[in-house]
Parts: sequence; structure tokens; C-alpha cells
Amino acid sequence: MAQAGRATAFTDADLQRMREPVLRGITQPERWRREQLQRLRNLVSEHESAILQALHQDLAKPPLEAMAEVVALLQELKLAERRLRSWMRPRRIP
Repeated sequence: MAQAGRATAFTDADLQRMREPVLRGITQPERWRREQLQRLRNLVSEHESAILQALHQDLAKPPLEAMAEVVALLQELKLAERRLRSWMRPRRIP
């Protein structure tokens, strides 16, 4: 897989290596996933001003539009936390 500071292609072998544990039924527990979502939400909140500045510098987003992007992301993270358990339920795949 790609390493920090190096631009490399994501290969089919990389994808297969990521799929193998899932196909064997080895996945991260719900508690771990919730913690990751919470950590991401905290990270976005803590670095909100830097994110807003980057959106302005990189994409020329005005402050209100940039704030809407951040708020939308935070709402998506909350939604993911609410729906996580149902997303993790085993399902039959035809």
C-alpha cells in the first residue's frame, strides 16, 4: 500500500489483502469503530479553523460555504454512529 510521502498506485493485490480478513469474518468490533468515529469527529472539531483555511486556500471556498462543509461532515459522522450497529449486522448477499 501507499506510504506517507510516496505516491504509489493502489493495486488489486492491495485490495485483496484488505478483503481477506473481512471474507474470513475477521472485522473490528463495534466499540473500536465507534471510537474511531468519535476520534475523527474530535479531530475535525479541534482543527476546524485549519480546515476552513485550507478549504479557502485550496478551493477558494468562502467562509460560509466552508463552514457548511465542516458541519455536513460532522453530521455524517453522527449519522454513521447512529446507524453503525445496523450496518454491522450480518446480511445475506445473493
